Amino acid sequence: MATHVDIAPPQLLTLPVASLSALRIALMRDTGEAGATYLQEAGYAGGDAMFRAFRGFLSRNSMPEPESLETDKFQTAASSFFRETGWGTITVTALHDVV
Repeated sequence: MATHVDIAPPQLLTLPVASLSALRIALMRDTGEAGATYLQEAGYAGGDAMFRAFRGFLSRNSMPEPESLETDKFQTAASSFFRETGWGTITVTALHDVV
């Protein structure tokens, strides 16, 4: 797997864990449960850029498009991508046989 992930604008931004944690705490403190909705909306807004970065990661590693990956290969690739982009260890699993 690659040792470099493209986080250059406009794709991704590196943000310290402490900053995201402080933002979450402030949102929850100041807005109550609505804070979770704001963070969820921010996550949705960044989804396209994150997926483009994932496609680039696959391409740089000579892997097929995500839609063409078998489930186990997708799980491994996604876990590697998130680890290399600083999210730590994430396990990707199927929710059900059809999902």
